[in-house]
Amino acid sequence: MNHNPVLVAADPRALREVTTAIDSYTDRQRLAIVDPEHRLIEPLLNAATEHAAAILEVVRVEEFSNYLPRVVYTAIAEVVRAGHQPTPTRVAEYAHGTAAPATDPLPSHTDIVRYLATVYTSQVKERLWSAAALVLESSYRRKLADNAIRITQMAQAQAPVHQLENHATTADSRRQIHKARADIAAAA
Repeated sequence: MNHNPVLVAADPRALREVTTAIDSYTDRQRLAIVDPEHRLIEPLLNAATEHAAAILEVVRVEEFSNYLPRVVYTAIAEVVRAGHQPTPTRVAEYAHGTAAPATDPLPSHTDIVRYLATVYTSQVKERLWSAAALVLESSYRRKLADNAIRITQMAQAQAPVHQLENHATTADSRRQIHKARADIAAAA
């Protein structure tokens, strides 16, 4: 028989809230391991300033679709531009403070620190340039999908053929630029 008053008197709603919070945390941890954007942040937090600067030349902040990695990547860029190594502590300071990136709304300092801790302590370690290539590929796939949707919408709306061709040509020139950047990351 259980005589622990805390367990006996536990509110089922509170238990559900705790279980939901644990499940949510587990899902966030899984995302930190699987998503390419999270996988790039981790090696950047361990990179020398000059190595991080080389990545920043190839991978733009626009490649990031997820909110916290985008905020943290922007902070990493600011830290590196200031000539510092992007350590978790320094990045947390830049991400939430006077040098905060232009993100509205800015996540709480606690959210930033938790995110950095989750990514920094991830058991999945990625090489810096491999992670950069994954981010570029993921971004490229999203852009291809967006262009395909747009061309489909235009075709269904009976847009003139020359407009469809112009959009396809523009999409192809973007593809060539993106591919060149991805090739740089893959070759490094």
